[in-house]
Amino acid sequence: MSFLDNYDISADSLLGELIEECAIHFLSLPRFGLDAFLGSRVRHGSLEGAFRSPLEARKLITKIDSSTNQYERNAYWLNSIEITNAEQNASLNKVLNEFSLSIDSLLDSAISRYVHVRSAGNPDGLITLWPSDDTARQRLLKQWLISTKVFLSKGATIEQFVEYCSTTFFWPQLKNSLSDAAEFVTKTLAGKIHKGLSTLATEVQRIAQKPQGLLASINAAKSDIDNAATKVSKWFAPPQFTNLGPSYSLKTGIEIGITSLRHLRPQFDTHVEWDVDKRANVLLHPTAFQAINDVAFLILGNIFKHSGFFEGNSVGEDRPRINIWLRWKDPDMVEVEVRNVISRTRDISLIEANVNTAKEKIRLGQFDSVALQKNKTGLVRLASTLNYENSGDKIIDFGVVESSSFSVIFAVPIYFLTGQPK
Repeated sequence: MSFLDNYDISADSLLGELIEECAIHFLSLPRFGLDAFLGSRVRHGSLEGAFRSPLEARKLITKIDSSTNQYERNAYWLNSIEITNAEQNASLNKVLNEFSLSIDSLLDSAISRYVHVRSAGNPDGLITLWPSDDTARQRLLKQWLISTKVFLSKGATIEQFVEYCSTTFFWPQLKNSLSDAAEFVTKTLAGKIHKGLSTLATEVQRIAQKPQGLLASINAAKSDIDNAATKVSKWFAPPQFTNLGPSYSLKTGIEIGITSLRHLRPQFDTHVEWDVDKRANVLLHPTAFQAINDVAFLILGNIFKHSGFFEGNSVGEDRPRINIWLRWKDPDMVEVEVRNVISRTRDISLIEANVNTAKEKIRLGQFDSVALQKNKTGLVRLASTLNYENSGDKIIDFGVVESSSFSVIFAVPIYFLTGQPK
């Protein structure tokens, strides 16, 4: 029996409860917890995009046609391979569509079951802070409590206490499960996609007589998937902490978010045109930098998914220009507007209906409701990220403008961006 087994925590019950409560919120706080981050930056399109993009680039998978709720016909390969028999043509299209379904099923399973903080609601979540045994959990809490009493000054602020717990206890403790999540991506998920590619190759050889081009693409896709898995696995590396002050401007913070999306979605090659008021282009506090980076990622990701110009097999339409304005609003507000053209293939009435649904969720403060959802949540997540001081729907507006463009506008006070007192 160790010293920790005999240590009476009751004398320090308040501090122990505070550490445990801090840990719980570190994992599950709706806006700032680890699971919320996984929701906005991994589950919300990123994991799917990392693995789907290379397969789309090789024309191996298609998307679901909203009008039929079936996968689109893979016109590229059906027209590229010489098949005169209509039955063989239908069989090839069937196996290609089944492959698309199998990939989406694998990714949906990863997103809905595994890429979560483990909890009662997500028992298969790969990321956990706590030992499975309750005795070991209490021993861990005692270790943290004693360390806090020894090393943290009695004059520490609550902010310093939270930072100490996060950097000294929580992130190091998460290292093993984060490694497990990275291994899930590189071995389990990538392995199953490899198996699916091999099955597809076997079926293609069975159906078609001269499928060399398609088989070459299937084989090359295996290396693409390995590269994607390596990239995604790095998302689960614990953060490196520094004490840097403000170093990036607002414009640069948005540009980094755009670059993050382009790394994930190489098809997002559109031109961005800026109109910047120098007074609005302030230096960001590190916390605000992360928020602005997330905001840019969400807004531009929304354009990628819903503008209609970046479909996997779409051709013929030029990439639209995206306009971004940084405006100064007296006395101490900065307004950002992002506007993009909507493709003529998109149903404007459906977009407007989705906008109204998102606005109602924001008005009601239903930010927690999107945490487990995968689709049609970007604008609500955006409002949640910017919801300083429970400002709700007062700081963001979005919708169709001029019948053919989509605009997102948000305004935040200087102190939110710079960290300086009001």
